Amino acid sequence: MEKMDIEKLRARVGCAALLEREGFAIDRKESTRRAVKFRRDDDIIIVIHDDRGWFDARSDAKGDVFALASYLHGIGFAEALAVVGDLVAFQPIAPTWGQNKISAKSYV
Repeated sequence: MEKMDIEKLRARVGCAALLEREGFAIDRKESTRRAVKFRRDDDIIIVIHDDRGWFDARSDAKGDVFALASYLHGIGFAEALAVVGDLVAFQPIAPTWGQNKISAKSYV
């Protein structure tokens, strides 16, 4: 895959789509417009940079959507490309912000 194709894929698929597909839900009480907290059981992932970056609240893991796919699945970059590519048409439930309340599929 060409670098330009990888960049297009990165621009089309956000971290929230991958997390939602993997069973994570938004923790609306702990989220802000700039940092959306996702939970799945004891796992906590914070999505930042307008859905383009993330970090694990309990480790040093962080990166873009490809690093997130690698982290969640324990796979390499080539496999992560396929995982992210499968999400191109997937539309996550986007949180709507207003008066400090978030509405979307939420953890709490």
